Amino acid sequence: MSSTKLHTEIVAVISDVTRKLVAGQKSPVRRALKNGLGVNITTPTKSEDGNSTITISGPHGSVQEARNIITQLDQRAKIIVDRHGLKTTGDIRQQHFGYLDVDLQTNFSHIIKNRRGIPLLDVGQDFGSASAPDTQATQSPNRAGDQGKPRFKIKFRDEFIPRNQSQALMLAACKDPGNSYVYASGPFGGGKTYSPLVAAMELYNEGKIDQIIVIRPPTTASKHKPGAMPGNPRKKDEPYTNGGIATNISKISFHTIDDLIAKKVLKAMTPIFEIGETYDRAFILVDEAQNLNRRQVELMAGRLGEGSIMVFVGDISGKQNDLPNEIPGLAHLIATQGAQAMAETKGALARGTAFVSFTADDSAARNPILPHVARALNNPPAEYKKLLEEFDRYGRNPALKAVIDQSADFAQDTLEKAARETFNRYKTELERQYPALFSTNVTRFRGPQRSAPVPREA
Repeated sequence: MSSTKLHTEIVAVISDVTRKLVAGQKSPVRRALKNGLGVNITTPTKSEDGNSTITISGPHGSVQEARNIITQLDQRAKIIVDRHGLKTTGDIRQQHFGYLDVDLQTNFSHIIKNRRGIPLLDVGQDFGSASAPDTQATQSPNRAGDQGKPRFKIKFRDEFIPRNQSQALMLAACKDPGNSYVYASGPFGGGKTYSPLVAAMELYNEGKIDQIIVIRPPTTASKHKPGAMPGNPRKKDEPYTNGGIATNISKISFHTIDDLIAKKVLKAMTPIFEIGETYDRAFILVDEAQNLNRRQVELMAGRLGEGSIMVFVGDISGKQNDLPNEIPGLAHLIATQGAQAMAETKGALARGTAFVSFTADDSAARNPILPHVARALNNPPAEYKKLLEEFDRYGRNPALKAVIDQSADFAQDTLEKAARETFNRYKTELERQYPALFSTNVTRFRGPQRSAPVPREA
């Protein structure tokens, strides 16, 4: 039990910018410590040697706890200042306090709540008035609540209405603040990339994330490489990163991919320089993840930072695998993460991951003929199948091919089992929101009909 005798300590903080984050007049950290620990924190001032200091007064034990918290948060604030290029106190925005509050809730909430029973303040509130605690942030520390208005408002073309159950499940899983990872696989045309992009843009407009990051492997549809590309790194990556992404963004919103990049809403990149990166409060979409190898996907999975969600999508069936001598990275992730999530039904992976298995029928969302195309590719005539197998024996190591195929089959089986559990988690809500999908499964896309050809003059 702390002594009731008042005690005072002077604490040095790093700079004028970080002192405003940690103990400024409107800092939610300062008010949380005051309400929770019963300490008074003075407005930071500069000492004779030019350093910024604050004075903490209150019961001796509470002052020591507040000093330790402020010292640790001061170091964290310095990282935020450097990472976001903050130069003056005027550069600090509401969301910057949010970065500190995530740290405060996860590391120090037990001190504050045990003292007075008062939860932390909502960092999304108007700093001039009291507010109820952010229950969503308290219950799900993975993704904090609204952190204020985004710097740029994305304008959508239409309200997104899922066209199949898999799209509806992807949207729900990607927007669930309890999820840190989402894994999806299936054939072309089902909306594996489209639906998470919609979720990312909605989360951005809601202030739940600060940036959207799209990562695509630098692979091409043939053995031929384009060689050295002109321009800066962004221009060099464009041929790999823009395929499919640019089209989807233009369909979803009134913006181009270049608009969102210019507004610093979106980053599109290849995984070449990802070693050492950490993405905080971001939606990271790893597209065509089957074209990454095991080392690369393990590297990508480790880039997850505070308040972020990472979504891996692709096709592990082998039809779109451009790494024929590698186990598809997406299959590796699904096999390991899915098996562990099912083994520990109440463990961290089970609570924080979701799995979606797109089927050939889902492809009708893009065009009604695509499911038939997928089935024909996956089920060739017996005579032709023998020719393909013979070709593979000449072109690839049969033993290696067998191992890769068995790994992909194991991952597909794991995905289907884990996807059923994920679907059951959201089924009640999805049936309520999209009842039509549970009678037809797929709402086919009906775009403008092609007009009859205009006869040319003789």
